[in-house]
Amino acid sequence: LKFSTSLTELPFSKIFFKLAVPNLYSTLIASLTVIFDLWYVGQIGVSQLAGVAYIFPIYMLTSMLSNGAFGGAVSGATARAFGSRNIFLAECIFRSAILIALIGSVIMMGIFFTFAEIFFKFFEINQEVTFSALTYGTILLNGIFLIWFFNIIIAITRGSGNTIIPAIGWSIVLVSHVIIASLNFEYKEGIITLKNTVDLFNGSYVFTSLEWSVISLLIGYLIGIFFVCGFYFFGKHSFTFYSKDILKFNGIINLIKSGSLASCQSIMTIALAIFCTTVISMFGTNWTAGFGIAIRLELLLIPVIFGVGGALIAIVGANV
Repeated sequence: LKFSTSLTELPFSKIFFKLAVPNLYSTLIASLTVIFDLWYVGQIGVSQLAGVAYIFPIYMLTSMLSNGAFGGAVSGATARAFGSRNIFLAECIFRSAILIALIGSVIMMGIFFTFAEIFFKFFEINQEVTFSALTYGTILLNGIFLIWFFNIIIAITRGSGNTIIPAIGWSIVLVSHVIIASLNFEYKEGIITLKNTVDLFNGSYVFTSLEWSVISLLIGYLIGIFFVCGFYFFGKHSFTFYSKDILKFNGIINLIKSGSLASCQSIMTIALAIFCTTVISMFGTNWTAGFGIAIRLELLLIPVIFGVGGALIAIVGANV
């Protein structure tokens, strides 16, 4: 096997910028994806924007856990495995990461579908806002594994010293989301207008604009997953993926321990965002919608910062 020695042999400044620039590009595209989704929902209506304000922190928590907390643990462990030329351990981490993504998805689905309706009833949230939140949230949580899986697999890729593939993957997510979402828009006399529904296969499947906004987002992630998986099936990398080792998850306990500890900050950040949104809701739907925009922009600072941190994790891990 040929291992890349760039993480341990190149001058720090050279390898840092080689990893950090594509990583920063990835965070920019991830931010644009969120901003486009914000604009899209904003075109639908104020109540819908207010409803999504309660659900967006869940999306952000998923990104923070799969890309930051557990993603950081996975990325660092992968870098250490490559730094020590231990390809078997790197592959165990790969498999463990996918299992962690599945467990995380199931836990988040369980919490949402158990407590979401109780939450909105307890705080007596406006019925239209509640309906929008539950509509958007139900579809998002049913497809939450796609977000977990995409983020965790690009965390592995970063840890192996490759930030180009994640950058391309994020570009595919954004472009796919925009193209698929455009089925809900029409262009007339120089003006882009929103259609009430999206009809597929001659009306066999009809989706409201709010439903299509989250469906198009999830499809974007799905296409991004196809690209990254295609890289691991057909691209040039050091992994071997022997079928006899498919059930070996060496090191998964350490990954869960590290990720769980790191996730505390993410969980508290999102809990505060949801709490503040609930408090603001007492002032009405318009306030909630406006605050939803503000909190979304504030939370975007987190992935931007990680653009630099993600590169450092790979370099430090490999050298350790």
